[in-house]
Amino acid sequence: GGGGHLLLKVDIEGGEYPLMVQAAEEGALCDYVARGNQADLFVEFHSQRVTGPNPLMSKKKEAVEKLEACGVKFRNLQAWWA
Repeated sequence: GGGGHLLLKVDIEGGEYPLMVQAAEEGALCDYVARGNQADLFVEFHSQRVTGPNPLMSKKKEAVEKLEACGVKFRNLQAWWA
């Protein structure tokens, strides 16, 4: 059913990149929203100065755009120290 509201805070020091790519590929968040629910993701995206080389960083934009297109809302957290 619908009417649910998922709030997800993601601050995992570079792990946000594989998480976003996998979420976009698997579609579970999009399915959740399609069933009449709301999904708000608070994500702190870390730079490679913090995480070291991250090959999935280049896929971030595509993954986020795919999730936003199906109704997932992003509320970015600022990494002030990054």
